[in-house]
Amino acid sequence: MEERNPVVSFGFIEVREYLRCLGNNPAVTHGPPLSIDWEYCELGRFPLDEYESTRPPHRCTNEMLIPGEVRESILLEQTDATRRDIKAMR
Repeated sequence: MEERNPVVSFGFIEVREYLRCLGNNPAVTHGPPLSIDWEYCELGRFPLDEYESTRPPHRCTNEMLIPGEVRESILLEQTDATRRDIKAMR
């Protein structure tokens, strides 16, 4: 009997943008933890090949780090978190 190799393919990708919120990560050493909320906006459904050919390049770990002061500013400007909420997470 001939053995068959299964074939897997992906056709489309659905892109979502999540709102941010105050997180609860105890490993944060400076500034408040930043997390994603349950709410999101659907940005679209794209053919996988099209998405891969137009997306920005992958970032390295250092480029994804957000300084504590910037996380605090994001939380105060873009969420309902207050300075009291942020202080309670430290």
